[in-house]
Amino acid sequence: MKTQQKGFTLIELMIVIAIIGILAAVAIPAYQDYIKKSKMTDVVAVLSAVQLTTGERYAVAGAMPMDLAALNALGSFSGEYATLSTYSADSANSLGTVVWTVPQVESGKIITFNWTDSKNKWTCNTDATATTFNIKYLPSLCQ
Repeated sequence: MKTQQKGFTLIELMIVIAIIGILAAVAIPAYQDYIKKSKMTDVVAVLSAVQLTTGERYAVAGAMPMDLAALNALGSFSGEYATLSTYSADSANSLGTVVWTVPQVESGKIITFNWTDSKNKWTCNTDATATTFNIKYLPSLCQ
């Protein structure tokens, strides 16, 4: 009489482990990308505050704040993952440039936003240099 097999064979267990390994190989990079994108929302939130403040300043005074000290006098512009490292403006044509250092998102990377009065909006620097982000991590403003 034959006995009934109980449990799994070694081949079946190895197949299950291989499937789990393949799923992990796909899921881990996707999760890391998700984390970087979610940290970039902090940068976007800080940018929104800068946009609102500089827009109000431009509407009232007819010029952008000229430097980082003048911008910081209007409010606090930093987040958990973003540090406003430089800000400058050209009052002649109302161009403003905001640069954030974002080491907690990706080490050694910066993100630059430029205000263009002729377009009446902020645009993002998307140069593919060593100091800028991969486009997939940038907010929709930059894509």
